[in-house]
Amino acid sequence: MHLDFSHYANELELIVDNSRAIVPCMSFNLYLDGTDRDGVLNFYERTRQALSGHLSHYLTDSMARRAKVNLRSENLLPNLVKKLSANKIHYIAFSGSPHMEGISDAGIEFSIVGWPPPTDQILAQRCSNWRILHQRGGDLFLPMTKLRVTLPLNHPFSQAPDSLLEWVSEFSLVKDGNFLFGSCGLGVNYDEYTGSSIIRPLMMQKLVDIYTTYQGTEWNLPTELERRLLRWSPEEDDIIPQIPRVSWLTMLGPEYQKFLRKKGVFIENQLNNPRVKQYCVGAASILRAGNEPRYGEIFDEDSVSDYRYAAEVLIPLQMPDIHPVTNRKYSYPGSWEYFLSHL
Repeated sequence: MHLDFSHYANELELIVDNSRAIVPCMSFNLYLDGTDRDGVLNFYERTRQALSGHLSHYLTDSMARRAKVNLRSENLLPNLVKKLSANKIHYIAFSGSPHMEGISDAGIEFSIVGWPPPTDQILAQRCSNWRILHQRGGDLFLPMTKLRVTLPLNHPFSQAPDSLLEWVSEFSLVKDGNFLFGSCGLGVNYDEYTGSSIIRPLMMQKLVDIYTTYQGTEWNLPTELERRLLRWSPEEDDIIPQIPRVSWLTMLGPEYQKFLRKKGVFIENQLNNPRVKQYCVGAASILRAGNEPRYGEIFDEDSVSDYRYAAEVLIPLQMPDIHPVTNRKYSYPGSWEYFLSHL
């Protein structure tokens, strides 16, 4: 099978002053509650292998600009995982281009919290704390470990959906169920933290246009949304999991599956559409919306029908408010508040 994505290159790419601000790609994301060290190392090793020859530069949270990969950069992530600093978020990214050329379609991104996955005791204490903080009017959120890899659209995995599903399923975090939520599908790559006063507003507006026109586009969740994958529910008197939207592959960890069962939703009993399938991989449940990933043009209803059907099955997990920050006073064209309020 050969999938032709060439016509999306001009539609989804944004170049400002000869620098790529947005580029189409295949995207795979995992979000973890805490950091599973072995799982993060496995993600690093398998994604580096898949992108061998595509990555030329790296960036850490202590660097202003990307530098060329070298022997030291090869060991940065493994060394970091061995000695994580508690109560700190660590950032490392690998790219296929230097800063002056902007973003590349091939990349790996690690945003890692410095604490381990919570024990049952910690989860109970968190629930008690959030109950009290909610009663006091607190704004409740939890930083997540985020692992993301983007593949060029001509990569062998991007061209072979079955192989992509198999590759994603073989990550140890997926098989062991040591993650909260994951997604995989056609997306775009961009720099969430760009500080350019010229690039940022143009990038935000283009992203709004992409996500509203091509409704199957995989999300690289803004930090404002990824840290709200867990929400306090007064009705449930509990912390509940939620998703912002479905993708071609929507990946549910044990906590999400447990919540669905509590709501009486058994995915295998809900699937009446032969094009939407569930795959049970170890402790994970993967919902596949259609035979192949799609960007989903808004004027072509059939192009996103499988995604919409999958979303209906997962209604209990949908965020009640996709843009929880839009009530803040300051929403300017270059802000994520502006972006979220226009979706």
